[in-house]
Amino acid sequence: MKPLSILISGFGPYVEPQKVDFTEYYDDGLFLIRGETGSGKTTILDAMCFALYGKIPGDRGKALYKVKDQELNVRPASVPDNVATEVVFEVELSGRRFRFRRSPTYITGSGTKRLHKASIEEWDGSTYQPLTNTVTDVSDVARQCVGMDAEQFAQLILLPQGKFAEFLFANSKEREKILSLVFPMDTYQNIMDWFKTQRQDTNEALKASKSAVDIAQAKVIENLGEEPDSTLTFIQWIEQSLKDLTKVLKSHQTEHKKAADAAKKAAEAVTLAESKSEALKEFREAETSIAQATLSLSELAAKVADSTITQPYSQSLPAVIAGLSTQTASLKDQLTQAKTLATTQLEVVESQKSVAQSEKVLKGLEEAIKAAQNERVALKKSADAKTNVSAKLPTLEKTQTSLTDQIQRCSDLALASTQLSKAQETWDLASKQVVVSGAAVDKIRASIDADMAAKLAANLVDGHACAVCGSADHPAPAKPVKGTPTSDELTQAQATLESRRSQLTEATASRAAAKEKVSTLEKAITKSDLPNDIAQLEKQLHETVTEIAAVSVAIEEAQSRASALAELETSIEAQQIVIDEAKKVLSELKIAHAVVETTAKNLQATLPKDFDPQAIELAHAQIDGRITLLNDILDVAKVLEKSLVTAKAKLDANASAAKDAGADIEPLKAAAQLAKSQAEQIAHQITIVNARANRLTEQLPEIQAAHDAVTAAQELKTQWDNIAEYVEGNQGRKIALTRFYIGQRLKQVVAQASVRLAKMSAGRYTLLHDETIKDANGSGSGLAVLVYDKWQGEARGPETISGGEKFMASLALALGLSDVVKGENGGARLESLFIDEGFGSLDDDTLNDVMDILDGLREHGRLVGVVSHVAAMRDRIPKQLIVSKNKNGSVISSN
Repeated sequence: MKPLSILISGFGPYVEPQKVDFTEYYDDGLFLIRGETGSGKTTILDAMCFALYGKIPGDRGKALYKVKDQELNVRPASVPDNVATEVVFEVELSGRRFRFRRSPTYITGSGTKRLHKASIEEWDGSTYQPLTNTVTDVSDVARQCVGMDAEQFAQLILLPQGKFAEFLFANSKEREKILSLVFPMDTYQNIMDWFKTQRQDTNEALKASKSAVDIAQAKVIENLGEEPDSTLTFIQWIEQSLKDLTKVLKSHQTEHKKAADAAKKAAEAVTLAESKSEALKEFREAETSIAQATLSLSELAAKVADSTITQPYSQSLPAVIAGLSTQTASLKDQLTQAKTLATTQLEVVESQKSVAQSEKVLKGLEEAIKAAQNERVALKKSADAKTNVSAKLPTLEKTQTSLTDQIQRCSDLALASTQLSKAQETWDLASKQVVVSGAAVDKIRASIDADMAAKLAANLVDGHACAVCGSADHPAPAKPVKGTPTSDELTQAQATLESRRSQLTEATASRAAAKEKVSTLEKAITKSDLPNDIAQLEKQLHETVTEIAAVSVAIEEAQSRASALAELETSIEAQQIVIDEAKKVLSELKIAHAVVETTAKNLQATLPKDFDPQAIELAHAQIDGRITLLNDILDVAKVLEKSLVTAKAKLDANASAAKDAGADIEPLKAAAQLAKSQAEQIAHQITIVNARANRLTEQLPEIQAAHDAVTAAQELKTQWDNIAEYVEGNQGRKIALTRFYIGQRLKQVVAQASVRLAKMSAGRYTLLHDETIKDANGSGSGLAVLVYDKWQGEARGPETISGGEKFMASLALALGLSDVVKGENGGARLESLFIDEGFGSLDDDTLNDVMDILDGLREHGRLVGVVSHVAAMRDRIPKQLIVSKNKNGSVISSN
C-alpha cells in the first residue's frame, strides 16, 4: 500500500476539512506526526482504515462504536450542518491508483440523519473513473487490492497504540494467517491438493475395484444358488464348484441315456400295440401320412434354398447349424475383443495423463530441492565469512575498555576541575569574609575606644592635667557618639571572625586537595596515548561499540546461519524423501502404463486389419436369423421325417400288425409316458447344470482379474496415503508442506529482524525461529519466535522481556517482515508503515539506537510514519506533520 493523500472532514477532532499530502514525505522516507495529547494524531491513521474498510481497528474502534445505533460515533458536536463527515483517501494499491470516499451514518445538529455512503474511483491516467458506490463492494475491493482485512491491516501497516506487539505475540495459527497474506503459497497448496486428489482417486479406485469384486461374486452366488464355503477362498470355491458340476453333469448324462432308452422302448411298445389294434386303419392313414409328409418336405426344401442341404434334413441341417454357430461365436469374440480394446485404449490415455502429471510434480519438487541446495551453498559461504570476523572481537573489547577508562578519567578531571573552581571560589569568599570580619572587629573596637575617650573627655577641666596623657591643654576633646557598640557585640564580632578564619582554613585544605586531584588526573590522562577530548573519545567509543555490535551480530548471524544450514540440511533430506517416493510412484505408473499399452497392442493385433464393427454386427445378426430359421426347419423336418418313417413302417407292417389287433395297450401307454417324463426331467437338469458350468467358466477369469485389480489398487492407495500423510503433516516432523514453506519465510523475517534488534539493544537481544515447539494437537508448529538474551545466554518467550524491549522486538519484527516482503512478487506489498506511539517506554540511549534504525529506512524506498509526542524525536526526524488543537477543532500543518 502506498498512500498519496487523505482529506479528513468533520471526523474526530477535525471540524474543518484537513488534508495530508503524503507524497511530500516519500523522498525523505521517514516523517513524524506530532502534537499535543488528544489533538488527533492517531485519528489520521483511523481515517485511513475507515476510508478503506468502513471501520476503525482495535480498542479505539470499539470505544467509538455506538451499540444502540450500531454506528461509529466520530462526528464532533460542533461541526456545522453544511460540513459533511467524510474521509477521502487517495492510495496506490498493487500498482493501481484509487480514490476511496466514505461517510459514516451520522445526525447533523438540526436532526437530519445522513446514511453510510462509500464510493471508489480508479485513475485511468488522466482522470478518476467511478468503479462502485456500494458500501459492501467498496470494502470488498479494499480487501482484495490491499490483500488483507481491517484487523490484519492494523497488524501489518497501521501499528496502533496497545496493539503494536500483536504479531510478535500471535500464536502459530494467527501468525500463519498473517504470513500467508504477504507470502503467496498457491504452488505449495496446489501440490498438497494434487496429492490429496491422487489419494482420493486411488481410494475411489480401490472402492470401485472392491465393488466390482462384490458384484462379480454376487453373480457367481446367484448362478450357483448357494453361499460360498467359508473354509475356501472365493476363487477356490469357484474351482471346486466347477469340479462338482462336472461330476453332476456326467452323472445326469448317464442317467439320461438310460431313461431315454427306456422311454424309447416303451414308446415302441405302445406304437406296436396300437398298430396291432388298428392295423387296417393305420395302413390307410400311413398312406395318407406318407403323401402329406412328402409334400411338406418338398415345401421345406423350397424354404432352405441351399443346394448343399439335402434330405434327410435331420442329418444335414445340424452340421450346417453348427458351422453357422461357429461363425457367430467367432464374430462375437471379435466384437468382445473390440470392446475390450476400446476400454484398454481409454486406460492407456488415462495412464499417460497420470504419468505426465507425476512427471510435472516431480519436476517441481526437484526444482524446489535444487533451490534449497543453492541456498545451502550460499548459507555455508555466508556463515564461513561471518565466522572470520569473530577474531576482531577481543581487540575491539580491549579498545572499548581503554576508551571507557579514558572517558572516565576525563570526566573525573572535568569534575575535579569544577570542584577546584568551586573550592577556589569558596576560599576567595572565605578570605574576603575574614577580611570583612576583621575590619568589623576593628571598627567596633575603634567605636568603643572613641566612646571611652568621650567619657574621659567629659571629665576634663581646662587647666587640669588629662588622666590619660597628662596634658593640661585640651584643644580637641572627644565627643560622645550615638550607637556605640557594646562589649557583647564586640565579643560576637570576634566569634564571627574566628569562625570565618576556621572556614578559611578548611577552604585552604579543600583547595589544596582539589589541586592535588586535578594534577594526578592530568598526569594519568597525559600518560595515556588516547586523546583527552571527551567528545572525540565518546565518538571513538560509539564507533567501537557499534563495531562490536556489528561483529557480535555477525557472530550471531554466523551461528544463526549455521543453525539455518542444519535445518536446511534436514529440509533437503525431507524433500529428498518426497522426491524418492514421487520417483517410485512415477516408475510404477510408467510400468502400469507400459502394461496397459502392451495389452492394447496385443488386442489390436488379434483383430483383422479391415475390421468393421458395424459390418460384423450386421453379419452376426444375419447369421443368427439364419440359424433360427434352420432350427425351426430342423424341428419341422425331424417331425416330418419321423412321421414319414413311421408311416412307411406302418404301411409295411400293416398286414402282420392287423393279425395281432385287439391287444390291451393302456398299461403300455402309462409306462411309456412315465419313461418319457423321467427322461425329460433329467434332460432339464442337464441343461441347468451345463448352463451353470458354462457361466462359471466365464466368470472365473473375471473374478480373478477383479481380485488382482483390488490388490493393485490397495498397493497404490497405500503408497499415496503415505506420501499424502507426510505432505499434510501427519507423519515425520508433522509439519504440513504449506506451513513448512511459511516457516522458511518466517525464518527469513526473523533473520532480518534480528539484525535490527541487535543494533537497537546494543547487541544484547536477537530473535530466534524455533521449529521444535509443538501445537496443541502435537503436530509441528514451525512458526514459534523466541528472544535470545546474549547477556543471560538463554532463549525465552517474548512475553518475558520488559515493555521497552518488547517495543524494540515488535518494531524489529515488523521491519523485518517489511524488508523481506518488499523484494517479493505477489502477496500484499508493504510499501508503507505507520508506528503509533511506544517510544516513550525507551530510555535515551535505546531511543537513539531505535532512531538509527528508523533513519536507515530512508534508504529503502519505504514510507514510515511515526506518531509520537517524545520531544527528542523532533530533532532526529526533520520531516514533520504537526497537529494543533484548539476550541474550533484540530488543524494539520507541515514544517
